[in-house]
Amino acid sequence: MAKWRTVPRPVMETALNTHALRRHRVRHPLFLHGPRGSGKTSLILHRLLDSWNVGPHITGYVDFAADRSPKPWASWSASAAPPADLADLRSRLESCLESMVDRGVRLGRIRSRDVFLALRKRHGIDSALRRIVGGDVKASSLSTLWSRAVLARGCGGGGDDDDASTTMEERANVREAGVSLRLAKEIIDMHSSWRASAVAHLKRMGGVSTPLAHSSTDWPCLLLELLSSAAGMGIFQPKLVLDNIEVLRKATSTDESMIPAGIVMEDSRGNIQDTVDAYLAYLQGVADKDQVNVVNPAMESALVILQKFASDARNEDPLVSLQWAKLQLMDYIQSLIKTGFGVNYLSDFSFEILDDPATVAMLEVGLLYAQRDRPYIRPISRAIQRCLVRWLVQEQIQMSFKDSVRYRWHRIIRGRSYRHLMNE
Repeated sequence: MAKWRTVPRPVMETALNTHALRRHRVRHPLFLHGPRGSGKTSLILHRLLDSWNVGPHITGYVDFAADRSPKPWASWSASAAPPADLADLRSRLESCLESMVDRGVRLGRIRSRDVFLALRKRHGIDSALRRIVGGDVKASSLSTLWSRAVLARGCGGGGDDDDASTTMEERANVREAGVSLRLAKEIIDMHSSWRASAVAHLKRMGGVSTPLAHSSTDWPCLLLELLSSAAGMGIFQPKLVLDNIEVLRKATSTDESMIPAGIVMEDSRGNIQDTVDAYLAYLQGVADKDQVNVVNPAMESALVILQKFASDARNEDPLVSLQWAKLQLMDYIQSLIKTGFGVNYLSDFSFEILDDPATVAMLEVGLLYAQRDRPYIRPISRAIQRCLVRWLVQEQIQMSFKDSVRYRWHRIIRGRSYRHLMNE
């Protein structure tokens, strides 16, 4: 069995700081993956985030699962929270990115021309600009149309937050960049309205269209591109932290103009989208591999450990002690399933599970761990949790009639029950 590696917190903190502070631009996003409750979010929020917003550094943080799990085990059980609303998740992400871009604008790192070039790179904006400028517009270059559109949207007006420490030219550039961003958003919204009927038809038919899927993320992708191009070492180093990204895949929306996130992510082929999709696919597909390479060998090791306690049950015969150990382990897994894999080990009666030989064995082989906050004993991942359930089902199927009767009798007469340890 492969050993589960525990990374010391100081080492993890140093590695994350090196990745975040010593580079202004990276080729691929970094994924911090580990068991629930092991301290990933706490490390970011309470140890790193403040230092990642000092000087040239600015870090946006978006938690897609915020306020969605009232109980620590809620998203692990069959009665998980309903799918998140895609419009709400999109609003959180866009608000965060917009505030970061605004910081870049005020620092002079993002200007009107940067917005124009980024928009023109991925979108056909001629028709939208001509509609905004209005009147009988004859043939003009895109840059001329853009300048006229920015002027039409009022970049000549004064600002309410003029900084006396900056020059008049710098303040004018900041105002022009701000108007350009609003103009870019207006153009993208205009494109979205033009595609609304096509998107609604796509949703009704259950089809997939690459251009329409990409269009659902036009605005946040434009903001990300602006931040990336504006980044400079020691000048402007933006970072974005996304927590619980797997919520995106199951998000739903009643808005006919929005494409479900699952379709967008399955059909996207950008750098970030590819990496996120690969990560989510890993989370979903790892169970089959873990069943053979990790869980089954680990359960065999747990049975060997449990056999050492067979003498307490007066089972000296190796075959009988193995049968006893398997019966105890199956009973233990069944009791965890009944609790939704969320057992409080600091409750008033926690000695019941802490003194259980099966708990000792499962912790020792690394399939369970003691979560720190809140204090729950649970599988190290949801993939391992599914594998444990699958192991129990397989063992029940392979039982002889005699063993099946013995197991059922044990569950009824002497079976474990830890449901009283589920209280918060």
